[in-house]
Amino acid sequence: MALDNFGIEGQKKMRNISVFCIGAGGLGCVILPYLMGLGLKKIGIIDSDKVDFSNLSRQTLYTEKELEQSKVEVLARRLKEMNSEVEIKIYSENFCFENRELVKDYDIIVDCTDNFSAQSEIHLAGYDFEKPSVYSSVLGYQGHISTFLPHKSPCYHCLSPLLSSFSSQTGVCTQRGVLSPLLGVLGSLQVIEVVKLILGQKTLAGKLLNYDAGTHRFSTLALSKDPQCFVCSKNEKRESFEISLKEEISSQSLFQKIQAQEDFSLVDVRTPNEHKEFALENSILIPLGDLPNHTEIFFQEKFYIIYCHSGIRSAKACQYLRNFGIKNIANLKGGIKEWLKIYKNSYISKDSC
Repeated sequence: MALDNFGIEGQKKMRNISVFCIGAGGLGCVILPYLMGLGLKKIGIIDSDKVDFSNLSRQTLYTEKELEQSKVEVLARRLKEMNSEVEIKIYSENFCFENRELVKDYDIIVDCTDNFSAQSEIHLAGYDFEKPSVYSSVLGYQGHISTFLPHKSPCYHCLSPLLSSFSSQTGVCTQRGVLSPLLGVLGSLQVIEVVKLILGQKTLAGKLLNYDAGTHRFSTLALSKDPQCFVCSKNEKRESFEISLKEEISSQSLFQKIQAQEDFSLVDVRTPNEHKEFALENSILIPLGDLPNHTEIFFQEKFYIIYCHSGIRSAKACQYLRNFGIKNIANLKGGIKEWLKIYKNSYISKDSC
C-alpha cells in the first residue's frame, strides 16, 4: 500500500495477524469484506443464526437465495471469492462462557453483536486472555465505538452503566429499529481501529466516539477506569458475575422444559411496560429495581429461570441473588429477544398486565 505510515512493512504486519469476528449480522457484513481486503493471515467468524428475510435490508452480504442457510457458511463462501489467500475459520454457534477460549487463537477481537449479554462475555474474555477488542453498538439513529486494551485502558465493564443508559434512551433494535447505512459508518470505523491496532497507532482506547446520524455530529467522551469495576479492579463481585454467566440456560433448553412440563417458574425482570407488551407465558413480573423487595420468593424449593430482553439485566439479577446464597436460579441466555428469534410467538402472552 502507498499510504503514509503503512507501506510494505505495514502489509507484512497485516499478513501475520488473525482477527476474530463475533457476530455475522449487520456490522459483520460491513466489516468482513474490508478485513479480507487487508490481506490478514486468518479470520474467524462465529454466529449460530441462519439467514432470515428480515435480515436482508441491513445485512448486505446475504440474498434471498440463501434464506434459512447458515450465515457463517454463506459468508465463508462469499469471502473466499474475495481473497482466497486468507484463511477463514467458521463456528456455527453462539459465543458464550463455555467456548470463550476460542479467542486464544486470534490476535484481535471485533465485537459485531447487538446485545449486552453477548458483549459482556466477549469483552470479559478479551480482558482475561489479554486480547484487544473493538466494540461498536448501533441503535436507531445513533452509534458509538471504542477499543479496549486489557490492563492498559478502561474495560468494557467500566462503561456498563453508561452503555445501559444508551440502550434505555434509544430503545432496543426490535422496537426502534436501526438506520441501515449507520451500520456502514460504525463498521468502517471498527475496521480502522483494527488497522491502527496492527500498525501500533493511537486508537480509541480510553475514549467513546459517538455518532448521531440525525445531526451528523461526532462527539468524543473521555473514559476512566471504574475503581469498583468487577473485572479490572479485581474485587469480590467478579466471581459472582462469572457464575451468572456460567449458570445460563438456552432458549432451546427452556423450550424443552416447557414441553416436558417440568416444575419451574419464570421471572421477568423487565419493566411493567415491556412485560405488558409481550412476555413468556406464566411469568412472574419483578422489575430489576424491585428485586431487593422480593428476594424471599427465591428461597422456596423451586427452580427459577430469570429473563429480560437481551440477558444483561437478568444476569445482574442472578448475580444479586447469588450474593444471598440463592443458587436455584438460571439466566435465560440472550433473553426473550433470542426466544422470539427462534420460536416466534410460541408460549408468548401479550398484554400480560
